[in-house]
Amino acid sequence: MRPEENEILVDGIFIDLRRQTEIAADGDYADRGWTLYGLSGGEYLLRKWSNWQGEGDSYSTLTYEGARDIILELSERHADRAAESLRKLAAHAVSSQNVDIEGLRRRCRDSLNKTDSGEAILLVAGLLHCKI
Repeated sequence: MRPEENEILVDGIFIDLRRQTEIAADGDYADRGWTLYGLSGGEYLLRKWSNWQGEGDSYSTLTYEGARDIILELSERHADRAAESLRKLAAHAVSSQNVDIEGLRRRCRDSLNKTDSGEAILLVAGLLHCKI
């Protein structure tokens, strides 16, 4: 089976990126970068791209934790974009029913106690999205 136009094959599954939720992106658009997409079922897709001759795109699936870590790395360079991306990640996770609310509350308290601000921001964004 061949992919349709605008579809890619990742881990044996055809994915149309136009129909996925873009959660975060980073890079020099004349050089290299990445885009993080939320997929149905609570999974995430990381697309690494390059405009350099001979370098193609690569794709990998991520868990919620892997997607969160990518965004937390982004926060070191672009706090404003990372904050919006964390909100989108939380919204996607909640809409995919991929979040344990009590676990989220516990992790938020633990992160605040450890002064892990990046993790705490993500967790608070998730709780606010859930209106808890």
